[in-house]
Amino acid sequence: MKEETKKHTKLDTGINQEYRRLIFIRKDLDLSTGKLIAQLGHCVEIPWLRFFKKLPLSKKNPISKDGKYYVVDKSSKTFYFPKDIMDNYINGKIVKTVLQVKNLNQLKKAAQLLQEEGLKEGEDFGFVNDACRTELKPENENGTCTTALWTMPLSTELAHKISKKFNLYTDSKKEYVWERKDSNKYTCSHCGSQQIIMKPIQIFKYCPECGAKMKEND
Repeated sequence: MKEETKKHTKLDTGINQEYRRLIFIRKDLDLSTGKLIAQLGHCVEIPWLRFFKKLPLSKKNPISKDGKYYVVDKSSKTFYFPKDIMDNYINGKIVKTVLQVKNLNQLKKAAQLLQEEGLKEGEDFGFVNDACRTELKPENENGTCTTALWTMPLSTELAHKISKKFNLYTDSKKEYVWERKDSNKYTCSHCGSQQIIMKPIQIFKYCPECGAKMKEND
């Protein structure tokens, strides 16, 4: 398992290998635009903030000098950042892929897939738990609601291996249509997938492939 972790997160350290982050959002919560943006913001911030929370802070740390903060540990070593992430993500294209999951169970399934690849919860990926001050109702014993899942930058190989099992996030408030191609074959105007529909098309409210909301055909 350790060798697998090294393979996906540490071995591809060459420049321009293009790392990307995966973000999973629950669709069943029907988040408003503002709430959705807030959850995405949590997914973006949490992985980086955890680095600062691990800094050896004390009365002498951080040191304020020249309008900047400097953090030095007991061995007088300055704070460092992983080289592979710096080379392939921060100094790269900063690629992110936002995916949708149907519900909490599927969100946990995504976390399980990451664990099976040797990634560790709390270090390589983690959940976002909303405090439920607006919109959402508590689902967890601590009064929070689990809304999303974030990952640290992953190699393109691993990111694609995981993301291909899910659909890209789509706006459930925007409606698409089924385009009739031949007889009972219809194509989703959002993702292009073909479906054989025998019953009235109005009953298919969502595309089974991409999850896009479908409106009735004229």
